[in-house]
Amino acid sequence: KANFDNCRFLSNTVRGQTGGMQVEDNSLLTVSNSEFHHNHAVDLVGAVMIIGQSKAFVGNSSFVNNTARQTGVIQVEGNSMLTVHNSKFRDNYASDFAGTVMVIANSKALFNNCRLLNNTATVQAGGIQIEDNSLLNLINSEVSNNVAGSCAGAIMIMINSHTDIYNSSFINNIAREETGAIQIESNSVLSVINSKFLNNRAYDSIGTIMINDHSKAFINDCTILNNTANWTTGGIQIESNSFLRITNSHVTHNHADSLADKVTRKSNAFVNKCKFFNNRAGWTGVIQVEKNSTFRVINSEFRNNYCNQRVGVLGVSEFS
Repeated sequence: KANFDNCRFLSNTVRGQTGGMQVEDNSLLTVSNSEFHHNHAVDLVGAVMIIGQSKAFVGNSSFVNNTARQTGVIQVEGNSMLTVHNSKFRDNYASDFAGTVMVIANSKALFNNCRLLNNTATVQAGGIQIEDNSLLNLINSEVSNNVAGSCAGAIMIMINSHTDIYNSSFINNIAREETGAIQIESNSVLSVINSKFLNNRAYDSIGTIMINDHSKAFINDCTILNNTANWTTGGIQIESNSFLRITNSHVTHNHADSLADKVTRKSNAFVNKCKFFNNRAGWTGVIQVEKNSTFRVINSEFRNNYCNQRVGVLGVSEFS
């Protein structure tokens, strides 16, 4: 066991795996009121690695300007667990994946009352990447101004993983290719309750959320506002045998040059008690349903949406 309180880890460098500390083989780490700033790993993880059925508890701490090739700050893997409360992750950088945290290989991470700000990954997941049968809980937190060089400006969820988000906000995140906020792939599940997606942007497609490859998303009591894609899908895209259920939510002022929202490739979407107001696109103003897909809507309202070319609200094509 290791316990650190009111400590500072500053400007440490390693040519190998971890710039700060490594916890492995059924070990326990507790960190409180501490700082991890300007640490660097040439290879894997900028600050902390937790592996081999180990656990880490972090509270009231800050992680600033840490850098690494794969994960900017913390990597959790191999049936391990990370719990973080009241902490800040700012200006961290990964030259590959996960600007702040990577959770992989049957591991778990919980963030409560945390802020992930201005982090960058050159490839994907400007904030957090979760994969390979892992679990992420994000509660009362803010994920803002993060950047991914390719996809998933805020969070990437993939390979049979599950993410629950409650009372959190995603603001001004950017993907230089696709999916400004959250991307879900490969039989993964996303649940979002009482959260906000504001001003996220993809330079190519999908301004807010991408649900792909047999994945599922459940969105309730959320606001999806002012998100943008330079090409297609300013709001949400569902494709490749995936499923979306969205209830009691507002989808407003989202913009794309082509389509506002899209359901495609044998996917299904169910909408209940939602409002689609003032969305704007070049091809279909609100929702395009295509390629053997299904879209069901009840108790909802569509108002003041705009299309430059073809359909103001809904386009249905290709056996849908």
